[in-house]
Amino acid sequence: MTQSGQSHWKPKSVTFVVGRALLSRLKLSDWANISEIVASFVIVISLVYVGFEINQNTLALQHNAYQNVMIVLADSDLALATDRELNKVVEKGEVSPGELSDDDWAVFKRYAIRQVGTFEYIYLAWGDGMINDTQWGSFRGFVIGSLCKPGFQRFWQENPWAFSPQFIEFVSTDIASECRSQ
Repeated sequence: MTQSGQSHWKPKSVTFVVGRALLSRLKLSDWANISEIVASFVIVISLVYVGFEINQNTLALQHNAYQNVMIVLADSDLALATDRELNKVVEKGEVSPGELSDDDWAVFKRYAIRQVGTFEYIYLAWGDGMINDTQWGSFRGFVIGSLCKPGFQRFWQENPWAFSPQFIEFVSTDIASECRSQ
């Protein structure tokens, strides 16, 4: 007691007293159950985090694939813009492939193999989830418009073996149907 007659002792909070009493009564099996519950929460949180990371990685891969396609297509456009002879051969070859000389047809085929290969990559990347549906939708019309041109039709008839079975099936069914309806 102090001179004023008051004690220095202060009562502990009820929560502390009750909590301490409960904790002291827990058996080892109770602690094991509590630790299992806590571990379960930690695992769920970890899985949510991993799912988030996978989603972010998928988005990064989709953007990277899209960017790569755009670079290849831009390179093809640049080649056409800077090489007048190539541009003339490709323009004529797309519309009237029968009018090309053998040498010019060979040039067109080298151009077409790269273009159609790019279209195949776009299609397969979309099928594998590397390019999302929105990106595929923006490419699909371009792919169809290109592959329905007479020069690409002739190229395809002469060279389907150069492509994957999935892409051959796509061109033989979907693209062929679209070309007939145009």
